[in-house]
Amino acid sequence: MIQIYETDNPSNSLEINDLGKPNLPAVVSFYRSEFHSKGKYGVDDTAYDGEFGFDSFNEKVIAKGLATNYEKLDGVETKKATVGKNHQYLCPYLSIYPPNVIGNLDNTKNMVTLYVKLEEDKDKGADDPDFGAIHFQSSDPSSIEIEGTQENKINGQIEESKKLSLTLDTDATAITINCLQAFSDPIYIT
Repeated sequence: MIQIYETDNPSNSLEINDLGKPNLPAVVSFYRSEFHSKGKYGVDDTAYDGEFGFDSFNEKVIAKGLATNYEKLDGVETKKATVGKNHQYLCPYLSIYPPNVIGNLDNTKNMVTLYVKLEEDKDKGADDPDFGAIHFQSSDPSSIEIEGTQENKINGQIEESKKLSLTLDTDATAITINCLQAFSDPIYIT
C-alpha cells in the first residue's frame, strides 16, 4: 500500500484533494525509458542506450533464476504475476556511475532519468482511489540525489522528498537521479 495523506503543505506546487481514504492500493513501477514504460522491451526500447544498469520484474521481463537476488517488498502484491504464479513486488535495481571515474570521465553517465507510474495492487477495490501524491526519497542524498527534492510536510513532519502526483494507468512520469559521489553500501529510493 502507498500511504496517501489528506493534508499537505499548501506552499508546495502540487495539491492533493480530500481522498476520504488513507491508502492507495497501487505499486510504483520504474522503467528505464518512456518506451519501456509503454511495453517496448529489449531491442524495441530504442531510447535505452545501456549507459546505466537497470532492471525490474513484471509479467513480460523475467530474468529466470535471478528473482531470488531481488529484494521483496513485504505486504505488496502486484495485480499481475511477476515470477511464475507469484504476485510479489520485487524491487528494481539501478547501477549508475559516480562522477570523474574511469568510464565516466566526461560526467555524462552519473545522471539518469527513469520513468515511474502506478499500477494496481492485487487487492485494490472498486471504491479505492486512483490517484495521489507520491514522495520519493534517497536513503543517502549526499551520494544519490533525486532531482527536485524539497521540503514537504508529510503527516505533520517536514521531510526532504521529490513529490509527484500520479494516477493509476496513465503515462509514466520522469524522475531524474544523480550520482554525486562513489559509495560502497546500497542506497535505497523509497
